[in-house]
Formats: sequence, structure tokens, C-alpha cells
Amino acid sequence: MKKSIPFMLFLLCFSYSVFGQRIISGIVSSSDDSIPSASVQIKGTQKGVLTDIAGKYEITIENSDNNVILVFSYIGMKAKEEIIGNRTIIDVVLEDVPLTACLLSAPPIPLKINYWNGLFYNPYGISISKRWHESFLKRSLELDLGYGTNLKDNSDFYGEIETPIFRRNISYKFQQTTFNQSETENKITTHFLESNSDLQFIKIKLLYGIGHQIFSEKALESSQMKNYGIHLGLSKYVTFAKLHISAKSFYWQDYWAWEANLNKSIYYRRLSLNTAISYRQTTQDFKEINLTLGYMF
Repeated sequence: MKKSIPFMLFLLCFSYSVFGQRIISGIVSSSDDSIPSASVQIKGTQKGVLTDIAGKYEITIENSDNNVILVFSYIGMKAKEEIIGNRTIIDVVLEDVPLTACLLSAPPIPLKINYWNGLFYNPYGISISKRWHESFLKRSLELDLGYGTNLKDNSDFYGEIETPIFRRNISYKFQQTTFNQSETENKITTHFLESNSDLQFIKIKLLYGIGHQIFSEKALESSQMKNYGIHLGLSKYVTFAKLHISAKSFYWQDYWAWEANLNKSIYYRRLSLNTAISYRQTTQDFKEINLTLGYMF
């Protein structure tokens, strides 16, 4: 009997930690799409979270307190408050407000680091990716870095910085591909500056940007070529299916290319199974099909 007392105390503490708290989850969206990096904060406290790339959030509260108020906000949009009551799922739609009112009234966005990590596999090798999210002066900044290799003669290092400016996401993308052929080391370094606009009448994002490529060859005699180009594309995120579809066309000085991507995420708590299919083709008789499967956690 004496031995069972500590065990019973342990169960009591465990039960309190499990049943004394409640997880509130949901999706924050606008009238036509989900909103990543929106702020979800418990009113009157510093506790809050940010929505993920699909606009989804999870926040933990005390189970017995039904009067907790959640404040949903995003720069350029009107903040909204919700009393949780007995609910565990709260979906919110935010409305646009004039830019001047937004700058004066928007609440601060909580800091969050370690936004997600990922391990992905495709027929060409393994990729490891890590994303950070940071907010400063009510402006969201996302940094994404990754590395991929086929464990033989090919490797990729890539990164992206993205921030909203006047309700428009501006992103800088970088990728360096290194591959060896016999005694020659080849590198392709690509820089991209990209933005997007909402096409309201069909609820699709228009993607556009400019790019710069450097081809370098290192052997007995090294050489280097530069290439400039533009790209145009369309992107659509289907909220209820958590499905992202995009297609882009690239026009470079030396060649033309196009690519299509289909990305699907399945969420469970903080774990996400991510699958993607991409197809790429260029006028240089190059074709590539990638099937990616991995975890984000």
C-alpha cells in the first residue's frame, strides 16, 4: 500500500497536467485565402502564437476558463476578438483596413523562432531544411535555409527571405547547385526577386519576378557565364484540402523553361507530412520529375 501512494500521486499530477489545459486550434484567413504568420494572442497577456504556412494555429489555455479572449491580427487587416467559451476550434476571417489605420492600431506580433524543420526525400537525394520566423516593429520576416545532396556528385544549397511590404509579400531566393563531371566542377548560382498580386475575380495569386544566373566551370581552364531573365506564374492554395498548386514560366537570355508544382500537407498536432510533385522542362532538352516525401516538425 505504501508503495502505491507515490504512484497515485504521480497519476494525480499527470491527470491535472493533461486535463487542466485545453488546446484551441483553427485557421485564420481573409476573404479569399489563408493568412500565414497572423498573430493569435491571449488578450491581456504576452502569450501568443503565429499561424503556419497554411494559416493554421494551435494555442493552449486553462481548461476551466471559458472567458478567455483571443485576439487575431495581421498587418493591413482589422483585428478581431473571439471569446472561446466551450469551443476547441475557432476559425476566423479577417477584413482589410486602410493602411494608415493599420499602422496606428495593429497590436505587436509575438516573437517566434524555430518555425519549422523538415527532412525530405526524393529520387535525386535527401534535403534538410530549417525555417525561422521573426517579427520586428510589427513586420514579419521569414528566413528559410536548406541543403540537399544525392550523396554522390550533386549538392544544392538554397535559401529564401520573405517579408510583407504594403500587403504584398516580397521574397529573395538563392540557390547554388554544384555538380561534378569527370574532373570538372560546375556551379549554377541563381538569384531571384519575386512578388505576387491577388487576382480577385478568380481568387488566384499572380507571381512575377526577375532573376540572375551565374554558370561557372572549374577545371584546367575556368570559365564563367551570366544570364538574366524574368518569370511569370500562377499560384493557388486550396484551404479546405490544404493543397498548393503553382505553375511558372521562366524566360532567360539563353533558354526558356517552365515548371509545375503540386504540394499537399497533412497536419496532426505539430507534425506535418509533406508531399510534393514537380515537373520541369527547358528548351535545352532537359526534363525532370521530382516526387518529394518528408516530415515537417
